[in-house]
Amino acid sequence: MTAEPASTAHEDKLYLVTNQQLSSGYQAAQIAHVAAEFVLEHPDIASRWTTLSNSLIVLTAPNVASLTELTEKARARGIVVTVFREPDLGDEITAVAFAPSDQTRRLLSNLPCAGRGVTTETEAAAKAREARLREMAFAMMDCDQTPGQNVLQHGRSVREHYFALVDHLQGHVNLAEHGNWRIPAWLDAHRNAILPTLPSRHTMGTYLTLHDAGKPAVLEVGEDGRRHFPGHAESSERVYREAFADEADETIAWLIAHDMDIHLLRADGIPAFCEQPLAIAQLLAGLAEVTSNAAMFGGIDSDGFKMKFKRLDQRGRAICKRLFGEV
Repeated sequence: MTAEPASTAHEDKLYLVTNQQLSSGYQAAQIAHVAAEFVLEHPDIASRWTTLSNSLIVLTAPNVASLTELTEKARARGIVVTVFREPDLGDEITAVAFAPSDQTRRLLSNLPCAGRGVTTETEAAAKAREARLREMAFAMMDCDQTPGQNVLQHGRSVREHYFALVDHLQGHVNLAEHGNWRIPAWLDAHRNAILPTLPSRHTMGTYLTLHDAGKPAVLEVGEDGRRHFPGHAESSERVYREAFADEADETIAWLIAHDMDIHLLRADGIPAFCEQPLAIAQLLAGLAEVTSNAAMFGGIDSDGFKMKFKRLDQRGRAICKRLFGEV
């Protein structure tokens, strides 16, 4: 016989939060996914929770941006979390598990329980959204970026490399101690000026995950067998807007459309480049991408990476000097 739980207090319950924009079926699946991952990632906390309470509270947040913001707030308060991303929906965050604590209870106290406000119309809208995201995601997964890495995997890798750079700037890690990173001097020299210029984690995460979403639509294979993606930035912006429809974010769309700017930037174009407010975000995205790509082509000691890094380092130094002055 299973013992009765010792506590029924809300602060001893495991909180699971999913996206209100998902259909009921998807919400149920994502909640199950994140609960299982939480148990695997944090067995000691899960064991204590099972013994003490073994109770769940399932809530919904309005959208992915809200889920991301709640996750950031939780981590800032020392709350242990597990985030689940659904590849079939473009790798977007679909559910988050929050470890039992009084801090968790207070952080999530204003969220509604899952299942409230569901109507025939909201279910239809959610299923239509999911169909659009699946079409985009499946096309990305079916198209190789490079041998051994599809377009969605590439976006995921660039996103995680960018987040690693942000963690480095915030002092959570020192990437200079990692063998697969080369950190330019301007990044550390201007870290306090760089951080306030960066868009939200949701904005940059969505942009970087989907920055090549339009490549499947423009793929061309040359006579030599090499793959080309002419006009892929414009195609990616169009695919993003079609998939997200009315909820498409203009900043994300702009970043996707201008994804190649930093890689094509000439020295004489730096003044104009620095006039737009997302220059530093583009610069860090470029550094994340060349570092991500290095893993597929010989690492940071390869000639290809050294050449791309040198050029990006020069541009970064000039951009930071113009925006922030000498250190």
